Amino acid sequence: MKALPAMTGALRRISQRSPASSSRALDTNPLTREQTVCGASTEHTTVVDRVRHAESSTTSSSVKNPAAVQNAQTKEPKIAMLGMFGSGNTGNDGSLEAMVSFLREARPDAELLCICPNPETVTSRYGVAAVRQGRVDITGHRAARMSRMLGDLPRNMLSIIHLFATLRGVRVLVIPGTGILDDFQETAFGWPFVVFRWCLAARLRGVQVAFVSIGAGPIKNSLSRWFLKSAVRLAKYRSYRDDYSYQYLKDNGVDVSLDRRFPDLAFGLPLPSQLSPIANKRKVVGVGVMDYHGWSKDNAEGDSIYLSYLGKLSSYICWLIEQGHDVRLLTGDVHDMTAVDDVLKMVVEQWPDVERQRITVGCGGSLHELMAEIAQTDAVVVSRYHNVVCALKLDRPTISLSYNMKNDYLLAQFGQHYCQHIESFDFEVLKQHTNAVLGNSDEITAQLARTNALVQVQLEEQQHLLLNQFAKMYPVVAKQPGRDIPSHQQSFNGTPYDDEGDLHVYSQEGTCKETPSLAAVGTRKAQT
Repeated sequence: MKALPAMTGALRRISQRSPASSSRALDTNPLTREQTVCGASTEHTTVVDRVRHAESSTTSSSVKNPAAVQNAQTKEPKIAMLGMFGSGNTGNDGSLEAMVSFLREARPDAELLCICPNPETVTSRYGVAAVRQGRVDITGHRAARMSRMLGDLPRNMLSIIHLFATLRGVRVLVIPGTGILDDFQETAFGWPFVVFRWCLAARLRGVQVAFVSIGAGPIKNSLSRWFLKSAVRLAKYRSYRDDYSYQYLKDNGVDVSLDRRFPDLAFGLPLPSQLSPIANKRKVVGVGVMDYHGWSKDNAEGDSIYLSYLGKLSSYICWLIEQGHDVRLLTGDVHDMTAVDDVLKMVVEQWPDVERQRITVGCGGSLHELMAEIAQTDAVVVSRYHNVVCALKLDRPTISLSYNMKNDYLLAQFGQHYCQHIESFDFEVLKQHTNAVLGNSDEITAQLARTNALVQVQLEEQQHLLLNQFAKMYPVVAKQPGRDIPSHQQSFNGTPYDDEGDLHVYSQEGTCKETPSLAAVGTRKAQT
C-alpha cells in the first residue's frame, strides 16, 4: 500500500499546476455563433446539451461580475493547438507551423500551447510550450502495479485531472489543418477518442473550439465516427480544406450550413528561394514513396498491398529512366524511408545495370525541405496529401496516386485530373498521364499559377475572420501590418457571405456559389 501516497501526491501536484509557464484568467464570453445539431442521434444530442448546460452556468456567473470580466480582458490570451505534431509527418508539422506563424503575427500578446504526441520536438523546433496529449504515465514499479490491479483507475483519474489542468486559462482550442477527422491507420480509441476527449473537456472548461481548414473522412469505424462527429459538433467555428470534407460531414448528419471552405493552411507557408529546376538536359520527375499498407491499421493484407504498390512503383521508376528522365524520390513521413529503401532494392532487382546516379533520394524532413526538393523537378507523381499541396504551391504539374479522395478534390480545384488509387493504379495509364503533363507543362504551370493567386486571397479571408474573433474576445487586437479588416466581415458567426465574386463561398445548401475572379484578385492585391 506504499504506492497509494505516491499516487495521491501525484494527483495533488497535477491539480495544482498548469502545463505552461503561467496560466492567466481569461474572458469567458462565448463565441457569437450558436452551434446547431442536425441529424444527430439522441446520444449525440445528450452529450452536447450537457456541455452547453455547464457552459451556460459558467457564463452566467461571469456576467454577474462585470469587474471580473473587465479584469480578465486585460490579461494575455492563451491559445492551445491540438494535433498529431512532432511525430515525423511533415504535413502535420507544416500545418502547425502555419498556424503558429499566423498567431504570432496576429496576436503577439498571446501565450501559445501545443497539445501533441511529441512535445519536446515541437518546443525545440517552433519554440512553443507543449504537453503530451495522451494519458499520464505513473512512474515507479509499485505505483504502476497498484494502478493495474485497480483496473488502471488511478491512472485514468490522473489523466482526467491532467486534461483539465492543461486547459486552465486557455480561451481557444484550435485544431489547425491536417486530416484529423478520418481514421486512416487508427483505432477508435486512438486519435478519434483523443480529439473527442479534448474537445469535450475544452467545452466543459468554457474553452471555445475551432477546427480550421481541416480534412474529414472517410471514417470507416462506427465508434470512431461517433467520437469525431461528436467532437465536431462541440466546435464553435469550422472550416474545411476541400469540398470532399465539407460534403462528407454533411452526408453523415453534421449541420454544415454555417461552415466554410478555405484552402489548406500549408499553402500559406513561404516559398523556397529557388523555384526553377536546375538546368539539366533531362527532365526530372519527382516520385513520392509512401510506407503504405492499406487504410486499416490491422489490415491482414497489408503486406501484400505494400509489396504490390512498390512493385508497380519500381517498374515506373525504371520506365522513367528508360525514357531519358531523371528521378527524385520524395517522402512525407519518417516511416517512408523504409519504403524508399525497399523500392530501390526492387529497382535494382528489375534492372541490375541501372544508372543509380539517375535516382536521387530527396531530404524531406519538413515541408520547407520538401518544397526545395520539388523545386528541382519538372513534374511529380505523389500520394501524400501535403506532397500534392507543395507541388501545386510550386506550380508543378502533379499526378496523384492517392489512398483517399482528398487528393482528387484538391487537384480538381486546380483544374487537374490526373488521379488514380494507390492500390489499383494502372501502370499504362500512369505512363500516359506522365507523357501528358510533361508534354503540356507550360500550359499546366500557367493554370496552377492563376489558381495559386486565388488561394492566397482565400487564406487571407480566413485570417480576417480569425482576427475578428480575437477582436471580439479582447479589446486590443494586434492586427497584421498593413492589413485592415473589411467592414463586411465584422461578424464572426460563420455565416456565408457574398463578396461580389471576391470569395469562394457556400450557399445554405452547401453548394459553391462563386469563385473569385482574377480581376477581383488584382484589385485586392493593389489595395494591400
